[in-house]
Parts: sequence; C-alpha cells; structure tokens
Amino acid sequence: MTHADLTTHARALLDTNRYLTLGTVDPDGRPWTSPVYFAAAGERAFYWMSATDAQHSRNLAARPQVSIVVFDSTVAPFHGRAVYAAGEARELSGEDLDQGLAIYPGPRHRGGAPVTRDDVTGPSPYRLYQATASDLWVLCPREPRRPCPLHGLAQDHGPASSNAAVNRAIPTPEHAGPTTPAPAWPVDSTATHRIGQSVRVVWRTGPVAVTGATGQVGSALRRRLEQLANPVRVLGRGDDLAAAFGDADAVVHLAGTLQPRKPNTYRAANLDTALATAAALAQSRAQRVVFLSFLTARPDSSNAYLRYKAEAEEALRSTETPAVIFRCDHIYGPRDEPGPTASAFLAKSGRVLLLGSGSQRLAPLYRDDVVEAILHAALDPETPPGTFQLAGPDTMTAEDFARRLNSVPIRTRRIPAIPARLLGHVVPDLTPELVDVLLADAVPTEDVAATAQRFGVELHHLADVWGSR
Repeated sequence: MTHADLTTHARALLDTNRYLTLGTVDPDGRPWTSPVYFAAAGERAFYWMSATDAQHSRNLAARPQVSIVVFDSTVAPFHGRAVYAAGEARELSGEDLDQGLAIYPGPRHRGGAPVTRDDVTGPSPYRLYQATASDLWVLCPREPRRPCPLHGLAQDHGPASSNAAVNRAIPTPEHAGPTTPAPAWPVDSTATHRIGQSVRVVWRTGPVAVTGATGQVGSALRRRLEQLANPVRVLGRGDDLAAAFGDADAVVHLAGTLQPRKPNTYRAANLDTALATAAALAQSRAQRVVFLSFLTARPDSSNAYLRYKAEAEEALRSTETPAVIFRCDHIYGPRDEPGPTASAFLAKSGRVLLLGSGSQRLAPLYRDDVVEAILHAALDPETPPGTFQLAGPDTMTAEDFARRLNSVPIRTRRIPAIPARLLGHVVPDLTPELVDVLLADAVPTEDVAATAQRFGVELHHLADVWGSR
C-alpha cells in the first residue's frame, strides 16, 4: 500500500457516499454534528446546501472551523472505511457560487436534481456552502487483526501533525479500533422537507415499479421520478408484474378507481389489481410497497368501493414487503390539471351542481403533496411502514370548496340526498358508490400534520395552489 493507494481509496469513498457528517461549534463552544448531502471536488473541497437557520449554518456564521467525516456504513463490523477532514467552511456568493453550482449536487447517479442560483440566493431560505480541508486523513483500510501494510502497525495510531498532513495528498492513516462507525441519517431535522423542494436526496436508487401510472397521481409521480436516478417501470393491464417487480427497490400501487367504466368493476379495479400486486411481490426483492386508499375505507362498508379498498389494504399488508398505506382525502390538482374531483366543482355556465346539501365536510388534499409522500415512503428507508391518514390542512364544506375553486361568484344547484342516490343508478357518469362517497363527510381523525412531517411533506393550503378570491 502506498500514499497514492490511500488517495485513490479516499476518492472512492467520496464518490460512492452521499452524506458527510459535519461538525460545528456554536458561539458558546458547544459541539454540533449534522449529516448533510454533499458533492466533492477532489479530496479537499466539500459542497452542501442548507437552510440558513439550520443549527450548523448558524454555527458557521460565528465560527467557520469545521470537522468532517465521510464513511461507509454498509461494511461489515471491524472493516471501517472513512475519510476525516478538518478545515473552514463558508457561504458561497458571486463567482464562487457559480463554480459551486457547477459541482453541486454532483453527477446524476448520486440522486440530486439540479440547483439554480434562485434556489440559493435572494428570498430563498437556502444557501450553498463550501468547506476546504486543511488536514485530511483516511481510516486505514487494513483487514482486522492484520498490520497496516504501510506502517506495519496492528494497533491504533494517530495521524501525522497538521503541518505534515497539509503537505501530503493523504496523510498518515489513522487506524481503526474494534468498532465500526454508526450509520449516518439522511438529513438533519431542520431541513428535511425543504431539501425535498429543490434537491431530492434519493435513498433507494433502484427501479421503481408503478401500477396505475396514467391517472391523476400516477402521471404526476412519473414526472417527479424522472427528476431522479431511479429507473421507472410503468405497468398496465396484462403486463408481467412479477418480472417488473423482481429487482425493483419499491413498488407503488396506484391502480384503482371510484368511477369504473364498463366492463370494469369495483372489485376488478380496486381489489383484483391489489391481489395481483401482492402475488407478484412474493417473488420480488422490493423493500417497500406504497398504496393509496381512501380516507373512509373499511372492510364492513356497504359501499363496494370503500370495502374493496379496505380489502386491498389487507392484501398488501399480508405480504412480506413492508407496506405504507395512505388513506387519502379527496385529491385535487393545480389549475391547469385540476383532476376529476376539482373538475366536478368547477362552474359550467356559472353554475355548480352539488350533491346533497353542500354541507358535507372534506379536507381536500393537493396532488403534489401526495406525490411527495409517496416518494418518501417508497425511497426513504427511514420512513416507517404502516397505515396513515393523509389530508389537506383545511377542513371545509363541499359548497365552500366549490366557491374557493371558482375565481368568480357562482350559483349552486343542490340535489337532495335521496334524488342524488337515484341519479347514481341512471346517470352514466355516476354510480351509487360515487354518489355515496360524495354525500358523506371525509374528515381525518388523526394528526395529518404529523404524518406529513414524517413523510417529508409540507401540506399546501388550497389558496396556495388556486389562489384566494
């Protein structure tokens, strides 16, 4: 082993690991460590993007001195692999910022989406930072209980002094004790959901298989996944699910409908597709399956849609693949892609048709918030499996929802519940199940804000998306 070998070893660690642990000190001398997604230029320049109010960013404003470690948490015990650095960090601006943006967030395979100047300047709460290492060491990559081939030492020994270290590409290696480093968490808690807005850190980078990818949520999810490194497998009727799921890291099951068109049925669309997905998962190495259900789904419901959604949930829970099931409220899209729910509440000739009294309550959920929750559930190994309610931050009546969606005053026509249910049997675009869902309240009974935070989502208010009248 030569010093050139150690340099190559250090570069490989920096190229293959996405996170560094950043050590800073606050003005009172208290240490703080933060895992951050980074890109490196050579062995001594480290770049990352953080919120200015994150603890480590505030610390750097007062004390620029930093320590850094990049390590591989996947190796076996007693085989520690790490790069250590000490130096100073700063916020980038001017030409230095342009140079930094040419490096950060690194090659596409690392999982970061491009960052623009607007993302890290002006009113944005984020800035791009750079740390330059003055001292640099590697953890000796010797085999356990064997001497270091460069120094002949089988016990711990420290790095060279700072002056000597500066003069070497990689200084004398620091040897590991009998322990291995602890794993790094994906991001520090002050920046989790906001990082997802501009640089999506992909924790699982393998293929993602998506059923029902042509619907409202599926189409938006496909576009979102195209920004990442993960290969996307779009599946339709008749496709070989077992083959598509085989080496996939995650499966997202979106097939299903509240408004099946003949010869399709509620069972075929909502339960049989889930049973097929569950069967194919038995032959898959997928680490997560994500499913969208409805807020009021339950197995004893007289409503076929709600009953089959609940049975589909159970089918996916019964697999050996950890499942995340989101029981979603009514989902709406942006103005240019409102989706079926919002479209039903948009005025035609100045009038909106309301089923029932219009006083039924809902907490409408923005489509892109659903997409972000799916993304985290599928790709972030730190998100938990389980069944979670997901709804918008505002509860309102159906009539209020209609008035907020329409930019001009509207007239409403209400069809009482009994005639509305009769229409469900005779009007082609309606079904009894659809009418029943629209007549009922759809209000969460859990803390959806906590669920959103858990899955990296900052819930949008309706006015944020459609504006306020």
